Amino acid sequence: LQPGKQPGGTILEISVVEQKTGTFSIGGGYSASDGLVGIITVGDKNFRGSGDNVNVHWEFGGKSSTTGNYSISYQKPWIDSKQTSLGFTVYNMVNQYIDYNTNGDDIATYNRRYRGFDITLGRPVNDYLAHYVTLKNRWDEYVNWVSGQTYSDEYIKDNYGLTRSIILSRVFDSRDSNTNPSTGTRYSLSGEFAGLGGDFNFSKYTAEMRHYWKVGKSQVVAARGVFGYGSGHIPYMQQFTAGGIDTLRGYRDDQFRGN
Repeated sequence: LQPGKQPGGTILEISVVEQKTGTFSIGGGYSASDGLVGIITVGDKNFRGSGDNVNVHWEFGGKSSTTGNYSISYQKPWIDSKQTSLGFTVYNMVNQYIDYNTNGDDIATYNRRYRGFDITLGRPVNDYLAHYVTLKNRWDEYVNWVSGQTYSDEYIKDNYGLTRSIILSRVFDSRDSNTNPSTGTRYSLSGEFAGLGGDFNFSKYTAEMRHYWKVGKSQVVAARGVFGYGSGHIPYMQQFTAGGIDTLRGYRDDQFRGN
C-alpha cells in the first residue's frame, strides 16, 4: 500500500508472475500408406517476452515423399500506434488425399503437395471488429497416383499450379472465449481475388456466422451458417467443400465440392 495523491487515497501495488507461455507436444501414428510418422510442435505465445506468437510444426519418418512436412507461423500483434498486427505462415505439406463422389464412394486416392506462404496485416476498429488483408502464394502439386481413377495430364495442368491472391476480411467477434465459447457471436465476411501472376484467375466470396447460447451450468447451444460463391477458373483444390467433421458431420471429407 502506497500513499495516494488525494487525501485519504491509497495506491495498491500488486506483484504478479507471468504464467508459462511456451508449449511443446510430440506425437506419432501409423498408417498403411505412410508407415510410422512422428510429429513435433513447439510454440510460444510470448516469444522472448515480446508478445509475439510463434509456432513450429514438423513431421518426420514415414515415406520419403512425406518426410519433412512442416509449417512455421509468426505473428506480431502490434507493429504501430494503431495496433496493426503482422503475421506470416510458411508451409510445405504432402498428404494422401481421397476423392469421393456425391454418394460417398471412393473415386481416387493420391498424394498431393501444397506449399507456399501467407502474409497478413490486421487492424482493429474497436474491441470486437477488425479488418484484415492477406497475400496468399500457394502452389498445389499432384505428386503421384495411389489407387482408383487416374487423372489425365490435361486435368492436372488445369487444376494444379500456383495461386497468388489477395484476401480482404472483416471479422466481428464478441465471444467470451476463442477456444471454448459459451456466449457471443462471431461473423466474418471475406473476398479472395486471384490472378496476381499465378496460374488461375478467380474471385471467391465467403460469409460465416456463429452464435452461442449458454443453457444451464455447462451446456452450450451453438449455431453456424456458411455461404460461399465463386466465379472464374477456380482450381479443384481451391473450390468450396462440404463434408467431414469440420463442415458437415456424417459425410465423407470434402464429399461435396463446387463454386
